[in-house]
Amino acid sequence: MRLLLTIFLLTCSSQYLQGKTIYFIPFEGISPNDLFYDENWRTDLCSKPFCDLRQELESRGYKVKFTKSGKNLKDCSAVISLNGCRPYMIRNLKKIGANKCFLFVFEPPVVMPQLYEGSLRKTFGKIFVMFDDYVRKKGYHKFFFPQPKLSTLDHLPKFNERKFCALVA
Repeated sequence: MRLLLTIFLLTCSSQYLQGKTIYFIPFEGISPNDLFYDENWRTDLCSKPFCDLRQELESRGYKVKFTKSGKNLKDCSAVISLNGCRPYMIRNLKKIGANKCFLFVFEPPVVMPQLYEGSLRKTFGKIFVMFDDYVRKKGYHKFFFPQPKLSTLDHLPKFNERKFCALVA
């Protein structure tokens, strides 16, 4: 539901939220309009937590904007990156200051090892990860993948009706 917002607001001091605009560096290959403005964008409702986050931030008086480069950010309260850490981005975010930059890591180290480099802690004041072994390191904080539905599947077959193969992705 509003998990990302709760994590974000509870872990950052209000002294850093002086501006009125929160910028997101969205996932590569996903339109911010789909992810943050259309709850039904995908049938699994994966965009619902992001729509909820945007709505809650706006209800608190923040403007929500998107950037791919982290450049020319006006009235910046915070920058929240969703897996983004390209070198040009990092150069631009360093100008803003780590106390306003937050990274949410949605991929494991085997998929995107660059998101787990210790040098990123200089750019991002807080880095949120899902893996406990990183949470023990300074600068990393635990978060759970936002789930749009907390209920289980409605029609699970009985065990003896299940087939041989399963896919976990």
